[in-house]
Amino acid sequence: MKRFRYTLHNIVGHPLMEIFSLLGMTKLANKIHDKTLPPGKK
Repeated sequence: MKRFRYTLHNIVGHPLMEIFSLLGMTKLANKIHDKTLPPGKK
């Protein structure tokens, strides 16, 4: 459903990105963020 296409990204991707960024793992944080984007949004 179009309505939920960003749900995984918002619920999982953003929090994990923030945690890894705070730990100084910026590359991994960005990779997680990008991998949780809906198809066609990268």
